[in-house]
Amino acid sequence: VQELGSFIENTEIGLAKTVTDGDYGKLVDIMGHLMAIRDRQLSTEQHFKPLKATSNLLRTYSQQLPEHVYILLEALPEKWKNLKKVAFTVKHEVAPLQANEVAVIRRKCVQFE
Repeated sequence: VQELGSFIENTEIGLAKTVTDGDYGKLVDIMGHLMAIRDRQLSTEQHFKPLKATSNLLRTYSQQLPEHVYILLEALPEKWKNLKKVAFTVKHEVAPLQANEVAVIRRKCVQFE
């Protein structure tokens, strides 16, 4: 749970960076964050309900988890949804920059031949 919280925070910071045309390093950075979100999407969304059920089961048998774990379990699904929305927006913002980089690479390939 804490690892997912850290992932969300780091990815939000990474996606908040602004990319200008020709800034290849930042573009690759943001694309890496977008890919990480895509790779984790299915597994993350499938784990929310079982984690919540497990914490409730532990609570039923008087086995308490630390309070911050319960807080994270409540907050993470909403944070994850917000992160996906931000990723969708950023993806559309960087699409033209990505297309420009593709064009640059194609030109270099043509020059090389």
